[in-house]
Amino acid sequence: MTERPGNATTKSFDEKYRKLRSDAAERLRHGALGSAVPHGYTTLSQARRLADHLALSEGQLLLDLGAGRGWPGSEIAARRGCDLVTTDLP
Repeated sequence: MTERPGNATTKSFDEKYRKLRSDAAERLRHGALGSAVPHGYTTLSQARRLADHLALSEGQLLLDLGAGRGWPGSEIAARRGCDLVTTDLP
């Protein structure tokens, strides 16, 4: 891990999520969320339903504000073929 000087929030997140990178944590996420995608509470099924509901298409833009690690937006963009911009405060 590369240390980022002066950014306590980033360091805190890095330390928190490092603890979630075990085989047991991956199995737990997969069993509870339907996916081993870390760092979130949106299920794969929910992200796919949202992708269908939004009905975005190629050439359109999905803006994911407060995206966290951004995987639901990435799932939606991959399913719909749209472009994605994500942002989150940390």
